[in-house]
Amino acid sequence: MAMRLLPILILCCTAALSLKTSPLHQAVARHRREHRRECDEAAKRYAPPPGVDRSGAAAADALARGAYREEDVWAAERVFPDTARIVGEVERAREGWSTERHETWQASGAVADCPLPHLPGATAWLAERFASTVAPIVAEVLPGLVEDPADLRIVDAFIVRYVAGAGDAGDDAGLPAHVDGGLVSVNIGLNDGFEGGGTRFERSDRVVGGGAGSLTVHPSAKRHAGEPISDGARLILVAFCASSKDAELCRRFVREGRTHRERGDGDAATLAFRRAAKFDAADVPARHGLGTQRYYAGDFRAAARDFYRCLVLEGGEAECRNALVLASLGETLVALGAYAEALAVARRLSALAPRDFGARLTRVKAAGALLHDAGLEGDAASAFGDAVADATAAARNAADAAALEAVLAECDALFAGARRLRS
Repeated sequence: MAMRLLPILILCCTAALSLKTSPLHQAVARHRREHRRECDEAAKRYAPPPGVDRSGAAAADALARGAYREEDVWAAERVFPDTARIVGEVERAREGWSTERHETWQASGAVADCPLPHLPGATAWLAERFASTVAPIVAEVLPGLVEDPADLRIVDAFIVRYVAGAGDAGDDAGLPAHVDGGLVSVNIGLNDGFEGGGTRFERSDRVVGGGAGSLTVHPSAKRHAGEPISDGARLILVAFCASSKDAELCRRFVREGRTHRERGDGDAATLAFRRAAKFDAADVPARHGLGTQRYYAGDFRAAARDFYRCLVLEGGEAECRNALVLASLGETLVALGAYAEALAVARRLSALAPRDFGARLTRVKAAGALLHDAGLEGDAASAFGDAVADATAAARNAADAAALEAVLAECDALFAGARRLRS
């Protein structure tokens, strides 16, 4: 009997060994090691001073004083009355400031940041208040993400400076909708004396926080924007947090996919996004990343399926306010020749995202293609004229104007072809 079972045992052991040495298992093990290392380093860098009050009394006081609450967003004003203690250090800092983190969106330097390790006073200030106030509040208002405040780690922290009128590229001193690189995001306002500002959450279209001492916490995966300021300068302290108990494999594979994409390795990027979707099929960044890779590869039908899936995950066509999903879907529908559907998506995107110039370009492309198919006449001509006028009015700088001219040149080539076919 034992001899009969021996081949089966050998087969089972071989299968188990193969699973542990598979590329996916190795990638998961690598991400878990990186997660442990990041959490260990964070625990040392932001260790609170001896004797810090961990009773939760400070957090309970902040929670009791009233706050804005929306699903998984919590915000309150004047939680920290002593932010002036670190503003001086921030304003004196000459090293560490960079626009690299925001260069995808900003060309003028209207928004810059300084990593907290360059600011020892601010680092110590955050370490103490994180342990006494912020972490207990996060555990209270986001129990689905963090149960024990002691598990929360600051894996990235920096000061963001918005300066109204900075640079000459016409950029607003704000940031468009995006997601952050953590499990939980913390935003602390440091100063007053500016106009505008705050955090706008895309789905609700509500603006919260902003003034000195304000505190806003939310899941990092929740899309939000930095509202532009129209006067003065705004300083905020931002921290991206992780849980020592959760390696967040989906988010890590999404980040890996974006890194491979930036390096031009499409196959590795696609594999990483597939793995991310495997760990969380309902994760919009994972599904969107996979759709984007398929779009770049020319598989527009598969890309459209991914983007429509994102649309469903965001609440459906009528409820979706995710500008990135709508923009990607619109571009893909243009590539598929579904111009009427693309124009409808672009119109909705233009209404939802008044600062998104890319939405205007998609609308012009779709309207131009519809006009070509209609023989350069009828209602399509009016739709194209409206789209061009909207894009022209929304162009903020020379780069926007040049992009619009390029799209109009594409439309002109289409129209010239249509004229030749009719002549």
